[in-house]
Amino acid sequence: MKERVTDFTQGGILGPLMRFMLPVLFAMLLQDLYGAVDLFIVGRFALTADVSGVTTGAQIMSLVMNLAVGFSMGVTILLGQQIGRGEREKGGKVVGARPPKKRSGKRCSISASAAAARSWWSHST
Repeated sequence: MKERVTDFTQGGILGPLMRFMLPVLFAMLLQDLYGAVDLFIVGRFALTADVSGVTTGAQIMSLVMNLAVGFSMGVTILLGQQIGRGEREKGGKVVGARPPKKRSGKRCSISASAAAARSWWSHST
């Protein structure tokens, strides 16, 4: 099977950027809809205090989700800058990884994009 590669450095940016952005936008929309449906169900069958609790919980979850997406974007930008400069070693340090000299080793990440970058890093070298 031929691997599909998206290159943001050549050609138009709008198409690839939209394909990159839509899944993230869809996930955030689903998270907000989940909170709205919870509010509707609880508002229909429960007390005022329960509605307040669901609203507060939905806002906290939205905050956590937005923070995770923000950190993911920041890590992705830093990683892209290092790889664009050709400094792959520093790119690995951005996501808390090292070039795979051995298969063993402890690795950790802050966000989902850092985990994806680490997976790419391990398989690309």
